[in-house]
Amino acid sequence: MIYLSARITIKPEVAPEKLEEAVESMRNQGRVIPSVKSFIVGRDFGGEYSFAAIYAIEDLEGLGVSDPPGSPPHGHDRAATGRQVRVLRRGRRRPV
Repeated sequence: MIYLSARITIKPEVAPEKLEEAVESMRNQGRVIPSVKSFIVGRDFGGEYSFAAIYAIEDLEGLGVSDPPGSPPHGHDRAATGRQVRVLRRGRRRPV
């Protein structure tokens, strides 16, 4: 089992509707990606991030490490988060 975490920080000028849209997008990814076995999305307390998601994925094939960064459904709304993170083949992450 692979536990993939995604954490985002919201820009202060982001409208509440846009924020809800970004958070709902994170939830929707957990619902529609077939390889996600379970997930949770919510506020990230006690750190520098605003929201977090954890997705349980059965194996590397389900993680889709061979997909090019930014290919659906892995895209994120840069207007809300200010940056996008892509997963590298070795499992490290870096801002895009």
